[in-house]
Amino acid sequence: MKRPEMLALLGGIVFLACIGTLILVGSTIPQPIPPTSAPVTLAAGVPTAIPLPAEEQTRAREVYALHCAGCHGAQGEGMLLIHPALATVRVRQELPLEELRRIIVEGAGIADIMPPYAGVLTDGDIALMVRWLRAGMG
Repeated sequence: MKRPEMLALLGGIVFLACIGTLILVGSTIPQPIPPTSAPVTLAAGVPTAIPLPAEEQTRAREVYALHCAGCHGAQGEGMLLIHPALATVRVRQELPLEELRRIIVEGAGIADIMPPYAGVLTDGDIALMVRWLRAGMG
């Protein structure tokens, strides 16, 4: 078999594997949850998210649209199984803030599929994105 034919066959197999995976685990993929206007709290009653002022929300949406939406989706819904949904309970309540910041700064995933944003975003924008994601992207 010639190389172009092998690559086409391999591409088809990968595509079918992705479709099969989506069918098998589709019901377990985290679904985005709508943002709330009230602070999100943990069971212990500790506030974890306070809605941002309008000007900070505008800046956060601009940064997200430019650097994040291409992989994580316009509404944080994620894409396939590679780019996780960001508008989830896990991001809003469970993921420690320092871990969320570390992922943005250092990147994440196999072969750094999410690139590091240290040096791309300012420290202020990184802090803003952590707060904005924790606030449910709103």
